[in-house]
Amino acid sequence: MYLDAVKTRLVIDEYSLTMVRAFTSRTLLLNDIAGYRKGDKNMLYLIPKSENGKRLLLSNYYYWGDKAAFMGWLTEKLPDVDVVQLEEETRNLLGNDQFGLTREDREDNLKKARQVAKGVNIAATGLALWSFAYPRPYQYVAILLLAAPWVGIALTWYFKGLMRFDTKKSSPYPSVTALIFVSAGCLLLRAMLDFDLYDHKMIWLPVISLAGILSFLCFMVCRKALTEGQNKMTAPVFMFIVSFIYTYGALVMTNCYHDRSVSQVFRVEIKDKSIHTGKTTTYYLRLAPWGRFPEEEDVSVPKRLYEATQTGDKVYVYLKKGTWNIPWYWVTN
Repeated sequence: MYLDAVKTRLVIDEYSLTMVRAFTSRTLLLNDIAGYRKGDKNMLYLIPKSENGKRLLLSNYYYWGDKAAFMGWLTEKLPDVDVVQLEEETRNLLGNDQFGLTREDREDNLKKARQVAKGVNIAATGLALWSFAYPRPYQYVAILLLAAPWVGIALTWYFKGLMRFDTKKSSPYPSVTALIFVSAGCLLLRAMLDFDLYDHKMIWLPVISLAGILSFLCFMVCRKALTEGQNKMTAPVFMFIVSFIYTYGALVMTNCYHDRSVSQVFRVEIKDKSIHTGKTTTYYLRLAPWGRFPEEEDVSVPKRLYEATQTGDKVYVYLKKGTWNIPWYWVTN
């Protein structure tokens, strides 16, 4: 690492650019570079013209001397690949009569789609904050999390391919991927935080089966947006992953929240307590063996229950059948 830090340098002349490392070096002729692309955290990538060529990373962690002068030279010599692709894709979009009879119609439809996408993606951020900062009234949060992905699917279908699942900077097509993915992810996390399943094995088969059916239906409904997008190969995989996340959260939420079955009650001793900190703080009680658990098990509990109990105290564990016959339980004092 020390040698790499000392030896690494970028050598630029009139015709080429060379990255010298501790044990390797690589040269790209300026005529062979299609342009540059800005990545996350101000990373820069030099993109070769050849499709088989390997891009060259100019990491922001390296010191390039006068960075402003270097960026000035780079932007003068090479184009921004994302900007070039965006302009080209926009021209193709506005020239495609499937999005409107005239150019004016296509421009209006694109503007409308972008406004709708921007609005619902902002709403997705608000829904995510609401679902974690203060999820009250709980039933309204649950309903919105369950409905939001379907709103995104419906909008994608409504715009007939004008709204895509692509989120690349070089794509002119608006996207509601944030609404679909964020709401499905929040539904999953909310379900995992709020409900404890008695036996996780019982949920995998229905989740996988339903996720497969949902992803197929969504693919058929939004096939125009999926098959004409840039990520044709990965789109079905993305659809199945989102469907899996959504199905797991929806099944757990509806199985537990609307359960009206009679509880089986266990009185269990607290063996230990612990707090796990990270991006969030989670409170655990280690319970003595009960039910199907032959050994001591950690169970997450609300902060108020954690603070109201001590090691050696006994708590009540309520075991319920579940709306979809997937048993679950909760702990209280």
